[in-house]
Amino acid sequence: MPLITLACGHDDDPALLFRLQHIIAGAVRYGRPRYAHIVKIDNWFGSRWLCFAGSVGGTDLHPEDRLATPPFAPKRVVSEATYCRHGDELSRVEPRYLHRDSSTPAAAVPRRLDDHSHSGVFVWYSGRTAHQDRCSLMVYDVERDGEQRGWYAELHGRDGTWTLATAIGTSVSEIETWRRRTPTASRGWSNILRIGRTRTTSNCGGMRWPPRSARKWQRPPCSSSST
Repeated sequence: MPLITLACGHDDDPALLFRLQHIIAGAVRYGRPRYAHIVKIDNWFGSRWLCFAGSVGGTDLHPEDRLATPPFAPKRVVSEATYCRHGDELSRVEPRYLHRDSSTPAAAVPRRLDDHSHSGVFVWYSGRTAHQDRCSLMVYDVERDGEQRGWYAELHGRDGTWTLATAIGTSVSEIETWRRRTPTASRGWSNILRIGRTRTTSNCGGMRWPPRSARKWQRPPCSSSST
């Protein structure tokens, strides 16, 4: 399956984009969705965005059954791109925008991602990496009437080299492992960590995916300390 190319802007680090492209390719390869949707956010965002679906009356919403579009302000969204999969081929299609809604995030009703696409991998990553030494990456794998799962990772850059530093909802070693694997016929990430299972480390770490027949998605204990 070919790589999804991330456009390099004046404020992006090309080495980081090259690394992200391979990580995203692994997510799409093992998720095998009908659509892949890629969103670039203007700057770093913290792990609190994982599972976050907005706030109503001062209460943060973390839907326990279906993942929702994270309510980034539209002005923070630099670009959106959509790809359609046919077998092992990906083709870029007209963007199916997630973030053009001008409603205020704090008052927005959660917008379920499976209403946007019955089968999709949704990716958010941060820009301005030419001017700072960290990058955010968040991935949701969504199937209507099936498992819905998400993870967050942070990459750190030093002397032109970018490495996975932290991960929530999965682990650094797992991302590196399935990123390098040969695609299999079965859909899904057999070794990626499962949201809502027994927690062995903080913020969702140490959770295993159950069989795909287990359809109930549960919210991890998302941190509220990051921005």
